[in-house]
Amino acid sequence: MSKIMVKSIKNGGVVIAIVSMFFAGGINARSAGLNPDSLLNDVNILFASIEEIHPDMFANCSRKDFEKELSAIKSGVNGNTRMLDFYVAVNSLAVKLNDGHTHIRFPYAELKHPGVLLFPFPVEASSSDSSVRVTDDYTESGDAIPLNSEILSINGINIKTVVGKMTEQVSGEKTFYKIDRLKYLFTPLLHALYESREFDIEYRFNETVFHKRIRGITYPERYERQSQTNAGAETEPYSATIDSTNNIAIIDFRQFVQLDRFAKFLDSTFTRIKKLNLKNLIIDLRNNGGGNSELGDELFQYISKVPFKQFGETTIKTSKQKKEFYKSMYKTDDTCALGIVTMQSGELIKLRNNDLRFDGNVYVLQSHYTFSSAASFTWTFKHFGMGEIAGEESGGLAVCFGDIIIQKLPYSKFSYTVSHKKFYHYGATDDNIHGTIPDYEVPAASAMNFTIELIQKKSHPRAAGK
Repeated sequence: MSKIMVKSIKNGGVVIAIVSMFFAGGINARSAGLNPDSLLNDVNILFASIEEIHPDMFANCSRKDFEKELSAIKSGVNGNTRMLDFYVAVNSLAVKLNDGHTHIRFPYAELKHPGVLLFPFPVEASSSDSSVRVTDDYTESGDAIPLNSEILSINGINIKTVVGKMTEQVSGEKTFYKIDRLKYLFTPLLHALYESREFDIEYRFNETVFHKRIRGITYPERYERQSQTNAGAETEPYSATIDSTNNIAIIDFRQFVQLDRFAKFLDSTFTRIKKLNLKNLIIDLRNNGGGNSELGDELFQYISKVPFKQFGETTIKTSKQKKEFYKSMYKTDDTCALGIVTMQSGELIKLRNNDLRFDGNVYVLQSHYTFSSAASFTWTFKHFGMGEIAGEESGGLAVCFGDIIIQKLPYSKFSYTVSHKKFYHYGATDDNIHGTIPDYEVPAASAMNFTIELIQKKSHPRAAGK
Protein backbone atom coordinates (compact mmCIF):
# COMPACT_ATOMS: atom_id res chain seq x y z
CA MET A 1 0.00 0.00 0.00
CA SER A 2 1.40 3.35 -1.05
CA LYS A 3 0.95 6.34 1.21
CA ILE A 4 0.96 10.00 0.19
CA MET A 5 1.50 12.77 2.74
CA VAL A 6 -0.18 15.90 1.41
CA LYS A 7 0.05 19.38 2.94
CA SER A 8 -3.17 21.33 2.84
CA ILE A 9 -2.33 25.03 2.96
CA LYS A 10 -5.01 27.46 4.08
CA ASN A 11 -4.98 31.13 3.12
CA GLY A 12 -1.96 32.90 4.57
CA GLY A 13 -0.16 29.64 5.28
CA VAL A 14 -0.99 29.89 8.99
CA VAL A 15 -2.69 26.55 9.36
CA ILE A 16 -1.14 23.43 7.85
CA ALA A 17 -3.06 20.19 8.01
CA ILE A 18 -1.51 16.88 7.11
CA VAL A 19 -3.77 14.78 4.95
CA SER A 20 -2.96 11.13 4.46
CA MET A 21 -4.20 9.63 1.25
CA PHE A 22 -3.84 5.98 0.42
CA PHE A 23 -3.93 4.47 -3.02
CA ALA A 24 -5.53 1.04 -2.91
CA GLY A 25 -3.13 -1.85 -2.61
CA GLY A 26 -4.77 -4.15 -5.10
CA ILE A 27 -5.88 -3.80 -8.69
CA ASN A 28 -9.54 -4.57 -9.25
CA ALA A 29 -11.66 -4.71 -12.38
CA ARG A 30 -12.05 -0.94 -12.44
CA SER A 31 -8.31 -0.25 -12.23
CA ALA A 32 -6.73 -3.13 -14.12
CA GLY A 33 -4.49 -2.00 -16.93
CA LEU A 34 -3.98 1.58 -15.79
CA ASN A 35 -0.66 2.87 -17.03
CA PRO A 36 1.28 4.85 -14.37
CA ASP A 37 3.25 6.77 -17.00
CA SER A 38 0.03 7.83 -18.70
CA LEU A 39 -1.46 8.94 -15.37
CA LEU A 40 1.67 10.96 -14.64
CA ASN A 41 1.38 12.56 -18.05
CA ASP A 42 -2.19 13.57 -17.19
CA VAL A 43 -0.94 15.22 -13.99
CA ASN A 44 1.67 17.18 -15.91
CA ILE A 45 -0.85 18.25 -18.55
CA LEU A 46 -3.34 19.36 -15.89
CA PHE A 47 -0.77 21.55 -14.15
CA ALA A 48 0.56 23.05 -17.37
CA SER A 49 -2.95 23.67 -18.68
CA ILE A 50 -4.15 25.50 -15.57
CA GLU A 51 -0.96 27.54 -15.45
CA GLU A 52 -1.34 28.62 -19.07
CA ILE A 53 -5.09 29.38 -18.98
CA HIS A 54 -5.64 30.90 -15.53
CA PRO A 55 -5.12 34.67 -15.16
CA ASP A 56 -3.69 34.40 -11.63
CA MET A 57 -3.29 30.76 -10.64
CA PHE A 58 -1.60 31.43 -7.31
CA ALA A 59 -3.73 34.33 -6.12
CA ASN A 60 -5.16 32.25 -3.26
CA CYS A 61 -2.45 29.69 -2.60
CA SER A 62 1.34 29.46 -2.45
CA ARG A 63 3.07 28.24 -5.60
CA LYS A 64 5.80 26.61 -3.51
CA ASP A 65 3.37 24.62 -1.40
CA PHE A 66 1.22 23.76 -4.42
CA GLU A 67 4.22 22.33 -6.26
CA LYS A 68 5.26 20.33 -3.20
CA GLU A 69 1.85 18.73 -3.14
CA LEU A 70 2.01 18.17 -6.89
CA SER A 71 5.31 16.36 -6.44
CA ALA A 72 3.87 14.21 -3.62
CA ILE A 73 0.90 13.19 -5.76
CA LYS A 74 3.13 12.26 -8.70
CA SER A 75 5.36 10.14 -6.47
CA GLY A 76 2.32 8.20 -5.27
CA VAL A 77 1.11 7.12 -8.72
CA ASN A 78 1.94 3.46 -9.34
CA GLY A 79 0.61 0.31 -10.95
CA ASN A 80 -1.96 -0.15 -8.18
CA THR A 81 -3.53 3.30 -8.54
CA ARG A 82 -7.25 3.08 -9.19
CA MET A 83 -9.06 5.64 -11.34
CA LEU A 84 -11.13 7.11 -8.52
CA ASP A 85 -8.06 7.32 -6.28
CA PHE A 86 -6.37 9.23 -9.07
CA TYR A 87 -9.37 11.55 -9.30
CA VAL A 88 -9.31 12.25 -5.56
CA ALA A 89 -5.61 13.09 -5.75
CA VAL A 90 -5.64 15.45 -8.72
CA ASN A 91 -8.97 17.01 -7.83
CA SER A 92 -7.78 17.91 -4.33
CA LEU A 93 -4.88 19.69 -6.01
CA ALA A 94 -7.21 21.77 -8.19
CA VAL A 95 -9.39 22.55 -5.17
CA LYS A 96 -6.39 24.11 -3.40
CA LEU A 97 -6.56 27.02 -5.85
CA ASN A 98 -9.74 28.23 -4.09
CA ASP A 99 -11.44 29.07 -7.37
CA GLY A 100 -14.96 27.70 -7.69
CA HIS A 101 -14.77 27.73 -11.49
CA THR A 102 -11.53 25.74 -11.72
CA HIS A 103 -12.17 22.10 -10.93
CA ILE A 104 -12.23 18.55 -12.23
CA ARG A 105 -15.69 17.20 -12.90
CA PHE A 106 -16.56 14.03 -11.05
CA PRO A 107 -16.23 10.96 -13.33
CA TYR A 108 -19.73 9.54 -12.84
CA ALA A 109 -18.95 6.73 -15.31
CA GLU A 110 -16.87 5.16 -12.54
CA LEU A 111 -20.06 4.67 -10.53
CA LYS A 112 -21.68 2.62 -13.27
CA HIS A 113 -19.29 -0.34 -13.11
CA PRO A 114 -20.73 -3.75 -12.13
CA GLY A 115 -20.49 -4.34 -8.42
CA VAL A 116 -20.59 -0.68 -7.39
CA LEU A 117 -23.26 0.04 -4.78
CA LEU A 118 -24.00 3.58 -3.63
CA PHE A 119 -25.35 5.35 -0.57
CA PRO A 120 -29.14 5.28 -1.03
CA PHE A 121 -30.07 8.55 0.69
CA PRO A 122 -29.95 12.05 -0.79
CA VAL A 123 -28.92 14.46 1.95
CA GLU A 124 -28.39 18.11 2.77
CA ALA A 125 -25.48 19.34 4.87
CA SER A 126 -25.66 22.40 7.11
CA SER A 127 -22.92 24.98 6.60
CA SER A 128 -23.36 26.19 10.18
CA ASP A 129 -22.43 22.95 11.96
CA SER A 130 -21.66 20.34 9.23
CA SER A 131 -24.66 18.27 10.29
CA VAL A 132 -26.25 16.06 7.61
CA ARG A 133 -29.93 15.27 7.24
CA VAL A 134 -31.73 12.75 5.04
CA THR A 135 -33.97 14.37 2.40
CA ASP A 136 -35.16 11.24 0.55
CA ASP A 137 -34.97 7.45 0.68
CA TYR A 138 -34.15 5.46 -2.47
CA THR A 139 -34.00 2.04 -0.80
CA GLU A 140 -36.36 -0.62 -2.10
CA SER A 141 -38.74 -0.15 0.84
CA GLY A 142 -38.54 3.62 0.69
CA ASP A 143 -38.74 3.92 4.47
CA ALA A 144 -35.45 2.56 5.78
CA ILE A 145 -34.66 5.78 7.61
CA PRO A 146 -37.19 8.55 8.41
CA LEU A 147 -36.82 11.72 6.36
CA ASN A 148 -35.07 14.60 8.15
CA SER A 149 -33.12 12.16 10.32
CA GLU A 150 -29.71 13.51 11.29
CA ILE A 151 -26.89 11.17 10.27
CA LEU A 152 -24.29 10.92 13.04
CA SER A 153 -21.83 8.46 11.49
CA ILE A 154 -21.36 6.16 8.51
CA ASN A 155 -19.40 2.91 8.93
CA GLY A 156 -18.09 4.21 12.24
CA ILE A 157 -16.79 7.51 10.81
CA ASN A 158 -18.16 10.66 12.42
CA ILE A 159 -20.22 12.64 9.93
CA LYS A 160 -18.28 15.85 10.57
CA THR A 161 -15.11 14.02 9.56
CA VAL A 162 -16.85 12.83 6.39
CA VAL A 163 -18.04 16.34 5.54
CA GLY A 164 -14.59 17.76 6.23
CA LYS A 165 -12.94 15.30 3.83
CA MET A 166 -15.57 15.99 1.21
CA THR A 167 -15.04 19.74 1.28
CA GLU A 168 -11.41 19.06 0.29
CA GLN A 169 -12.89 17.75 -2.97
CA VAL A 170 -15.20 20.69 -3.74
CA SER A 171 -13.90 23.79 -5.50
CA GLY A 172 -15.00 27.13 -4.15
CA GLU A 173 -13.92 30.27 -2.37
CA LYS A 174 -16.00 29.80 0.78
CA THR A 175 -16.41 26.71 2.97
CA PHE A 176 -20.15 27.33 3.34
CA TYR A 177 -20.53 27.16 -0.44
CA LYS A 178 -18.61 23.87 -0.57
CA ILE A 179 -20.82 22.35 2.11
CA ASP A 180 -23.96 23.51 0.30
CA ARG A 181 -22.68 21.74 -2.85
CA LEU A 182 -22.72 18.42 -1.01
CA LYS A 183 -26.45 18.07 -1.60
CA TYR A 184 -25.37 17.15 -5.15
CA LEU A 185 -21.99 15.54 -4.47
CA PHE A 186 -22.42 13.58 -1.23
CA THR A 187 -23.15 10.21 -2.83
CA PRO A 188 -20.32 10.18 -5.43
CA LEU A 189 -17.77 11.61 -2.99
CA LEU A 190 -18.73 9.10 -0.29
CA HIS A 191 -17.99 6.30 -2.77
CA ALA A 192 -14.73 7.87 -3.92
CA LEU A 193 -13.44 8.53 -0.41
CA TYR A 194 -14.94 5.63 1.58
CA GLU A 195 -15.94 2.95 -0.90
CA SER A 196 -18.37 0.41 0.57
CA ARG A 197 -21.25 -1.76 -0.55
CA GLU A 198 -23.02 -1.64 2.81
CA PHE A 199 -23.48 1.19 5.26
CA ASP A 200 -23.67 1.06 9.04
CA ILE A 201 -25.60 4.24 9.75
CA GLU A 202 -25.99 5.88 13.12
CA TYR A 203 -28.72 8.50 13.06
CA ARG A 204 -30.88 10.60 15.33
CA PHE A 205 -34.63 10.96 14.92
CA ASN A 206 -36.97 12.62 17.43
CA GLU A 207 -34.10 12.91 19.93
CA THR A 208 -33.48 9.14 19.84
CA VAL A 209 -30.34 7.57 18.37
CA PHE A 210 -30.70 4.52 16.11
CA HIS A 211 -28.31 2.21 14.24
CA LYS A 212 -29.11 0.54 10.96
CA ARG A 213 -27.09 -1.47 8.43
CA ILE A 214 -28.27 -0.87 4.87
CA ARG A 215 -27.12 -2.33 1.59
CA GLY A 216 -26.20 0.14 -1.13
CA ILE A 217 -28.02 0.55 -4.45
CA THR A 218 -26.87 0.62 -8.08
CA TYR A 219 -26.29 3.73 -10.14
CA PRO A 220 -29.62 3.44 -12.03
CA GLU A 221 -31.49 2.88 -8.78
CA ARG A 222 -29.88 5.97 -7.29
CA TYR A 223 -29.92 8.46 -10.16
CA GLU A 224 -32.85 7.32 -12.29
CA ARG A 225 -34.99 7.46 -9.16
CA GLN A 226 -33.71 10.96 -8.49
CA SER A 227 -34.58 12.06 -12.03
CA GLN A 228 -38.11 10.77 -11.59
CA THR A 229 -38.44 12.48 -8.22
CA ASN A 230 -37.20 15.82 -9.58
CA ALA A 231 -39.25 15.75 -12.75
CA GLY A 232 -41.43 18.80 -13.19
CA ALA A 233 -41.12 22.49 -12.40
CA GLU A 234 -37.93 22.06 -10.38
CA THR A 235 -36.06 20.93 -13.51
CA GLU A 236 -37.03 24.07 -15.43
CA PRO A 237 -34.39 26.82 -15.50
CA TYR A 238 -37.05 29.41 -14.66
CA SER A 239 -40.75 29.44 -13.89
CA ALA A 240 -43.32 31.90 -12.55
CA THR A 241 -46.21 31.52 -10.12
CA ILE A 242 -48.76 33.98 -8.78
CA ASP A 243 -49.75 34.37 -5.13
CA SER A 244 -52.93 36.35 -5.72
CA THR A 245 -53.83 36.38 -2.01
CA ASN A 246 -50.72 38.40 -1.18
CA ASN A 247 -50.46 40.26 -4.51
CA ILE A 248 -47.09 38.61 -5.26
CA ALA A 249 -45.46 37.26 -8.41
CA ILE A 250 -42.70 34.71 -7.77
CA ILE A 251 -39.99 33.89 -10.29
CA ASP A 252 -38.11 30.68 -9.48
CA PHE A 253 -34.83 31.32 -11.29
CA ARG A 254 -32.57 28.23 -11.22
CA GLN A 255 -30.21 28.60 -14.19
CA PHE A 256 -28.87 31.46 -16.30
CA VAL A 257 -29.31 29.60 -19.60
CA GLN A 258 -31.03 29.92 -23.00
CA LEU A 259 -31.13 33.70 -23.46
CA ASP A 260 -33.69 33.72 -26.28
CA ARG A 261 -36.05 31.49 -24.33
CA PHE A 262 -35.54 33.62 -21.21
CA ALA A 263 -36.43 36.81 -23.10
CA LYS A 264 -39.75 35.25 -24.15
CA PHE A 265 -40.32 34.03 -20.59
CA LEU A 266 -39.80 37.54 -19.22
CA ASP A 267 -42.12 39.12 -21.77
CA SER A 268 -44.96 36.72 -20.97
CA THR A 269 -44.35 36.84 -17.21
CA PHE A 270 -44.27 40.63 -16.93
CA THR A 271 -47.24 40.94 -19.28
CA ARG A 272 -49.17 38.80 -16.82
CA ILE A 273 -47.84 40.78 -13.84
CA LYS A 274 -48.99 44.04 -15.42
CA LYS A 275 -52.40 42.63 -16.36
CA LEU A 276 -52.96 41.46 -12.77
CA ASN A 277 -51.63 44.76 -11.39
CA LEU A 278 -49.33 42.95 -8.96
CA LYS A 279 -47.24 45.13 -6.66
CA ASN A 280 -44.70 42.67 -5.25
CA LEU A 281 -42.15 40.49 -7.02
CA ILE A 282 -39.93 37.80 -5.48
CA ILE A 283 -36.99 36.48 -7.52
CA ASP A 284 -35.75 33.22 -6.00
CA LEU A 285 -32.06 32.54 -6.70
CA ARG A 286 -31.44 30.16 -3.79
CA ASN A 287 -30.88 27.18 -6.10
CA ASN A 288 -29.06 29.05 -8.86
CA GLY A 289 -25.42 28.19 -9.56
CA GLY A 290 -25.01 30.61 -12.46
CA GLY A 291 -24.61 30.48 -16.23
CA ASN A 292 -24.77 33.30 -18.78
CA SER A 293 -24.76 36.76 -17.15
CA GLU A 294 -26.55 38.25 -20.17
CA LEU A 295 -29.76 36.84 -18.72
CA GLY A 296 -29.22 39.07 -15.70
CA ASP A 297 -28.90 42.15 -17.92
CA GLU A 298 -32.18 41.20 -19.59
CA LEU A 299 -34.03 40.82 -16.28
CA PHE A 300 -32.65 44.14 -15.01
CA GLN A 301 -34.38 45.83 -17.95
CA TYR A 302 -37.67 44.83 -16.31
CA ILE A 303 -36.93 45.72 -12.67
CA SER A 304 -34.27 48.45 -12.52
CA LYS A 305 -35.21 52.11 -12.33
CA VAL A 306 -31.67 53.29 -13.10
CA PRO A 307 -28.89 52.43 -15.58
CA PHE A 308 -26.79 49.53 -14.31
CA LYS A 309 -23.74 47.37 -14.94
CA GLN A 310 -22.78 44.01 -13.47
CA PHE A 311 -19.00 44.17 -13.80
CA GLY A 312 -16.33 46.78 -13.23
CA GLU A 313 -12.72 45.96 -14.04
CA THR A 314 -12.12 42.60 -15.74
CA THR A 315 -8.81 40.85 -16.34
CA ILE A 316 -8.72 38.48 -19.32
CA LYS A 317 -6.00 35.98 -20.18
CA THR A 318 -5.77 34.76 -23.77
CA SER A 319 -3.95 31.47 -24.27
CA LYS A 320 -3.62 28.92 -27.05
CA GLN A 321 -6.18 26.75 -25.24
CA LYS A 322 -8.62 29.65 -25.05
CA LYS A 323 -8.35 30.28 -28.79
CA GLU A 324 -8.87 26.60 -29.57
CA PHE A 325 -11.82 26.34 -27.19
CA TYR A 326 -13.55 29.42 -28.58
CA LYS A 327 -13.16 28.10 -32.12
CA SER A 328 -14.54 24.69 -31.17
CA MET A 329 -17.33 25.87 -28.86
CA TYR A 330 -18.42 29.16 -30.40
CA LYS A 331 -17.32 28.61 -34.02
CA THR A 332 -15.44 31.89 -33.98
CA ASP A 333 -11.81 32.92 -34.28
CA ASP A 334 -10.39 34.62 -31.20
CA THR A 335 -8.27 37.45 -32.58
CA CYS A 336 -6.93 38.59 -29.19
CA ALA A 337 -3.17 38.55 -28.72
CA LEU A 338 -1.74 36.00 -26.31
CA GLY A 339 -1.29 37.40 -22.81
CA ILE A 340 -3.23 39.32 -20.15
CA VAL A 341 -5.25 42.50 -20.62
CA THR A 342 -7.35 44.51 -18.17
CA MET A 343 -10.65 45.99 -19.32
CA GLN A 344 -12.25 48.89 -17.47
CA SER A 345 -15.96 48.96 -16.73
CA GLY A 346 -17.10 51.46 -19.35
CA GLU A 347 -20.49 53.14 -19.37
CA LEU A 348 -23.53 51.90 -17.53
CA ILE A 349 -26.15 49.99 -19.52
CA LYS A 350 -29.02 52.36 -20.30
CA LEU A 351 -32.63 51.42 -19.75
CA ARG A 352 -34.47 50.79 -22.98
CA ASN A 353 -38.09 51.73 -23.48
CA ASN A 354 -40.11 49.01 -21.82
CA ASP A 355 -43.85 49.25 -21.18
CA LEU A 356 -43.61 46.16 -18.98
CA ARG A 357 -41.04 47.56 -16.55
CA PHE A 358 -42.15 46.67 -13.02
CA ASP A 359 -42.72 49.59 -10.67
CA GLY A 360 -43.55 47.70 -7.49
CA ASN A 361 -41.46 46.18 -4.68
CA VAL A 362 -38.80 43.65 -5.68
CA TYR A 363 -37.22 41.10 -3.35
CA VAL A 364 -34.43 38.63 -4.13
CA LEU A 365 -33.83 35.39 -2.23
CA GLN A 366 -30.30 33.97 -2.13
CA SER A 367 -28.35 31.23 -0.38
CA HIS A 368 -24.78 30.06 0.13
CA TYR A 369 -25.31 28.10 -3.10
CA THR A 370 -26.03 31.27 -5.15
CA PHE A 371 -22.92 31.40 -7.31
CA SER A 372 -21.28 32.81 -10.43
CA SER A 373 -23.74 34.77 -12.62
CA ALA A 374 -26.40 34.41 -9.92
CA ALA A 375 -24.10 36.08 -7.38
CA SER A 376 -23.23 38.78 -9.92
CA PHE A 377 -26.94 39.42 -10.30
CA THR A 378 -27.55 39.78 -6.57
CA TRP A 379 -24.53 42.08 -6.13
CA THR A 380 -25.74 44.36 -8.95
CA PHE A 381 -29.32 44.26 -7.66
CA LYS A 382 -28.16 45.50 -4.25
CA HIS A 383 -25.51 47.95 -5.49
CA PHE A 384 -28.01 49.83 -7.66
CA GLY A 385 -30.77 49.78 -5.05
CA MET A 386 -33.32 47.75 -7.00
CA GLY A 387 -34.89 46.17 -3.93
CA GLU A 388 -34.12 44.05 -0.87
CA ILE A 389 -32.42 40.68 -0.42
CA ALA A 390 -33.28 37.95 2.09
CA GLY A 391 -31.32 34.80 2.85
CA GLU A 392 -27.64 33.99 3.28
CA GLU A 393 -24.41 35.46 1.95
CA SER A 394 -23.94 34.31 -1.65
CA GLY A 395 -21.36 31.64 -2.43
CA GLY A 396 -20.00 33.71 -5.33
CA LEU A 397 -17.71 36.55 -4.24
CA ALA A 398 -17.61 40.21 -5.26
CA VAL A 399 -14.13 39.68 -6.73
CA CYS A 400 -13.80 36.29 -8.37
CA PHE A 401 -12.46 34.21 -11.23
CA GLY A 402 -14.72 32.82 -13.93
CA ASP A 403 -15.60 32.26 -17.59
CA ILE A 404 -14.38 28.72 -18.01
CA ILE A 405 -12.33 26.92 -20.63
CA ILE A 406 -13.31 23.23 -20.75
CA GLN A 407 -10.52 20.68 -21.27
CA LYS A 408 -10.13 16.90 -21.07
CA LEU A 409 -7.16 14.88 -19.87
CA PRO A 410 -6.00 12.49 -22.63
CA TYR A 411 -5.63 9.28 -20.60
CA SER A 412 -8.04 9.39 -17.66
CA LYS A 413 -10.57 11.33 -19.80
CA PHE A 414 -11.38 13.53 -16.81
CA SER A 415 -13.10 16.71 -17.92
CA TYR A 416 -11.97 19.85 -16.15
CA THR A 417 -12.65 23.57 -16.28
CA VAL A 418 -10.27 26.50 -15.81
CA SER A 419 -11.11 30.19 -15.32
CA HIS A 420 -9.55 32.61 -17.77
CA LYS A 421 -10.97 35.86 -16.35
CA LYS A 422 -10.94 37.75 -13.07
CA PHE A 423 -14.04 39.83 -12.39
CA TYR A 424 -14.72 42.77 -10.12
CA HIS A 425 -18.43 43.22 -9.61
CA TYR A 426 -19.41 46.82 -10.23
CA GLY A 427 -18.20 48.95 -7.30
CA ALA A 428 -16.21 46.11 -5.73
CA THR A 429 -12.54 46.30 -4.73
CA ASP A 430 -9.96 43.80 -3.51
CA ASP A 431 -11.22 44.49 0.01
CA ASN A 432 -14.55 42.84 -0.85
CA ILE A 433 -13.54 39.25 -0.08
CA HIS A 434 -17.14 38.23 0.47
CA GLY A 435 -20.31 37.49 -1.43
CA THR A 436 -23.44 39.59 -1.62
CA ILE A 437 -24.59 40.36 1.91
CA PRO A 438 -28.40 40.14 2.30
CA ASP A 439 -30.46 42.96 3.80
CA TYR A 440 -32.23 40.35 5.93
CA GLU A 441 -29.98 37.50 7.05
CA VAL A 442 -32.14 34.41 7.53
CA PRO A 443 -31.61 30.70 6.77
CA ALA A 444 -32.14 30.07 3.08
CA ALA A 445 -34.86 27.52 3.79
CA SER A 446 -36.84 30.20 5.64
CA ALA A 447 -36.24 33.05 3.19
CA MET A 448 -39.45 32.62 1.19
CA ASN A 449 -41.77 32.57 4.21
CA PHE A 450 -39.84 35.43 5.78
CA THR A 451 -40.22 37.57 2.66
CA ILE A 452 -43.93 36.84 2.24
CA GLU A 453 -44.49 37.80 5.88
CA LEU A 454 -42.42 40.96 5.32
CA ILE A 455 -44.63 41.89 2.35
CA GLN A 456 -47.74 41.25 4.43
CA LYS A 457 -46.47 43.54 7.20
CA LYS A 458 -45.67 46.31 4.74
CA SER A 459 -49.03 45.93 3.01
CA HIS A 460 -51.05 45.80 6.25
CA PRO A 461 -48.96 47.56 8.92
CA ARG A 462 -51.87 48.04 11.32
CA ALA A 463 -52.86 44.38 11.20
CA ALA A 464 -49.25 43.35 11.65
CA GLY A 465 -48.95 45.53 14.75
CA LYS A 466 -51.91 44.00 16.56
